Amino acid sequence: MLKKLKKKLKRYLNDLVRKKTIA
Repeated sequence: MLKKLKKKLKRYLNDLVRKKTIA
């Protein structure tokens, strides 16, 4: 369960960074 949570968190952070870079 912890691994899945980490994966979700990483994906969320990556998406956030991508949006920030685009904006």
